Amino acid sequence: MDPSGTPEQAMAQVADLDIGAAITRAATAAHTAAERERQALQQLAELHTAYPEWDINRRRDYTGEWWVAELLCTVTEQMALLGVIRVVRQRDGAALAMALSGQRALMQRSRA
Repeated sequence: MDPSGTPEQAMAQVADLDIGAAITRAATAAHTAAERERQALQQLAELHTAYPEWDINRRRDYTGEWWVAELLCTVTEQMALLGVIRVVRQRDGAALAMALSGQRALMQRSRA
């Protein structure tokens, strides 16, 4: 800021700095969101590969985002007795992967 300028010029310079900072923050937030989305899509693809017996998606509702897996086969009575469920919902991909790993183990026990 130029100390020899008028108060109006000083205020305009401060406003320019505020706008510049806001633009920088917005650009950083957009970049961060894009990177998060890229990582989520990659994780989703990895889950599809690791758990082909499930239809896996990300969904939003009024409570936020959910990672949802729906079993592609029928849950038999024996599977249900062991704890296999048709739909698994978790808040993130890592939690869904853990839950599906557990469900897979239960499914394997039901076949034994």
